[in-house]
Amino acid sequence: MKKHWKKILAAFVALFLIVGGYLIYIFQIKEYDIADSEVTEITKETYKIDLPDGTTIELDEDGNIVESEVNNNIPVVSTDNGSSGTNSSNGTTNDDSSSGTKTSTTGNAGNSSKGGSSTGNTPDSGVTVASIKQKYEPVMSSLQSQANSRIDALVGRAYSEYQGKKANGESINYAYFYNKYTSAASELEGRTDKVFYSAISVIEKELVANGYGKSHAQSLINDYEAEKEARRSALLDKAMNR
Repeated sequence: MKKHWKKILAAFVALFLIVGGYLIYIFQIKEYDIADSEVTEITKETYKIDLPDGTTIELDEDGNIVESEVNNNIPVVSTDNGSSGTNSSNGTTNDDSSSGTKTSTTGNAGNSSKGGSSTGNTPDSGVTVASIKQKYEPVMSSLQSQANSRIDALVGRAYSEYQGKKANGESINYAYFYNKYTSAASELEGRTDKVFYSAISVIEKELVANGYGKSHAQSLINDYEAEKEARRSALLDKAMNR
């Protein structure tokens, strides 16, 4: 009797491994023809956010960050994340990310410490971390709105394709849908990340220019990552409830 149950258990384990391996193959390994001009149009749509100083950050269809200058509006393709060093009206500031300290090389007199994260030359303007973050709230809201709009468009396209196949009597290949739309969602997420972290680099520069450490921007990053998880969940919920 014991040998009999061992054989049954071994059979179930073998079946589980076979089914599991097959599911991994069809969902993760097998390649599908997922080319779709409508999906590409959604994922490649340009992002554009307006900064408080009148400049803009734009992500073109090729994934390049383009920043406009405040005076002449000349677009400049960014080659890095813009997080190294800051020039302010009071002098040149070098930020040492490894030590969390800031040393002013030129500028007006007076060293002060704000938030315990940096020391150096600070203008007596009453600018606080909270006021800096508040100034960029519309920027973050705009980015979130644009990201959500693209997710909604992607879900709508997936639903439209699904309904079209059903209406035509075609078989529904769920692995195909999974691969196609998770890939598109990942591309959207990556493009949104580029715009967000470009905006964060601008905020970090302003923090440093006012004598604060870059670490004060971490709460904005944490909020963004939480919103990103919420968008992923919303995408699944919308897809399931269609």
